[in-house]
Amino acid sequence: MSSILLEDSIFKKLQFNKDWIDIGIIDQKSFIKIKEKYLEENDNSSEHYRWLAFINFLKNNKNISGELLHKIYFLGKKEPDYAMGSSMRFKIIKHINCPVELINIAIQDKDRGLSKEALKLKKRDRHS
Repeated sequence: MSSILLEDSIFKKLQFNKDWIDIGIIDQKSFIKIKEKYLEENDNSSEHYRWLAFINFLKNNKNISGELLHKIYFLGKKEPDYAMGSSMRFKIIKHINCPVELINIAIQDKDRGLSKEALKLKKRDRHS
């Protein structure tokens, strides 16, 4: 099924890749909805559709493992749109299941805003 998505011209145009599928953020069903939205709106800002997939994934998956959060954090780090990637990482470090190891990684991030936020989170009881 992932090969069908990977071959789709709109999937490529929206700059999704195999990592989005492997992590589980996007699948055939969710992509069909995003593709329909794209075709209706024809908004050429591909990050808007990746953000939508990401937010929908978080909304539909409340209990995400630390291991999966780690993968999503690094997907955000590889995100072609810097602001979106940073926003993804902010969301991940604020997730209730975010492991302290990932908070520590975020503290060392070159994104100073993210690093400061991670430091604040580390000082809270749940990450001490």
